[in-house]
Amino acid sequence: MASWRKVKHMYLTNALPASVLATAGALISFEPVSPRMVGAMLENGTLQSAVGHQDTANLISATCFGAPCPFNRVSIQPLLPGESLIAALYQGPRLEEGSKTLPEGASLSFFRVRRVRETSEYVNQDLFAYFDPITLSRIPVQV
Repeated sequence: MASWRKVKHMYLTNALPASVLATAGALISFEPVSPRMVGAMLENGTLQSAVGHQDTANLISATCFGAPCPFNRVSIQPLLPGESLIAALYQGPRLEEGSKTLPEGASLSFFRVRRVRETSEYVNQDLFAYFDPITLSRIPVQV
């Protein structure tokens, strides 16, 4: 049985750490979130930065209309079913030290990552299998 805890805020991360998924299997949902929403949540304190790189924190602040996103390298607890975090996912070339704007061709997207429920249905029997996208059938893989 899951333990319940009061969540006062969500974390904003610059990656999706596997540690937030705990040790059991989990069904996770991803949904896009606008930079304006992320900025508003940073401004009103419902979103706490867990961004572990200063340059990424600078980019998030610039992308979120100047909302403060401090560098804050912290460990976060695994998400319980129903809990969420916001992940800022950077795609592009390696950032130069001191970057405050996105390089040409780079993007910064935000996603609400929510642990929907725990699952262990496929842990053993399907560990070494995949689904054929054409026939939608399970294909075992010999190890």
